[in-house]
Amino acid sequence: MSKQYTPNDIYSQKARELGYRARSVFKLEDLDNRFGLLRGKKRIIDIGACPGSWLQYTANHAKDATIIGIDLEPIEPIDGVFTYVADILDYDSVDPILAQHNCSAVDLILSDLAPKTSGIKDTDQWRSIELSQFVTLFAQRYLTQNGTMVLKILRGGDFDAFFKVIKEHFSAAHIVHANASRDSSREVYVVAIKPKSSFKHAELFTEE
Repeated sequence: MSKQYTPNDIYSQKARELGYRARSVFKLEDLDNRFGLLRGKKRIIDIGACPGSWLQYTANHAKDATIIGIDLEPIEPIDGVFTYVADILDYDSVDPILAQHNCSAVDLILSDLAPKTSGIKDTDQWRSIELSQFVTLFAQRYLTQNGTMVLKILRGGDFDAFFKVIKEHFSAAHIVHANASRDSSREVYVVAIKPKSSFKHAELFTEE
């Protein structure tokens, strides 16, 4: 049986003790330990970054990097991080933000985005896939040839088709269940490494 959800579980308690804003920081820590996500990355963007625990971790472990957080909601300031309220689909807004920091391309795209849940399993899962598609299109525009993209997705009926697209256009793609994810959760992380040359100009997602 899955463990019952408890707001004050060990990860929540540890996050508070260490000054992190959310328990999700330990999901990024796990992924970083497995894949060396931050190693050598100089231009990093966190999409859907509020409340900012991933930005806090990144600032602590990639001190020489330019780190940008974007969300539809304001993010409380974090030392060493630039934060903005913007829609990632509005490139007319995003382009000037990145240009301001000499980041016309980025080495690492992080996304812990999750849809506002409706309680309808299939609807929530599709919304999660849709968000991941948006982030992937963002990566198509901005990710460097040696870059990495990290996505959180609720796994379900549409996942395999989405992951097939990722595998086709990245040199390596991994599906990971982070240690800090709750046992009952359907969330997984997709870590996509080094986009292939086909990625930049592909028509990635088409209606059936």
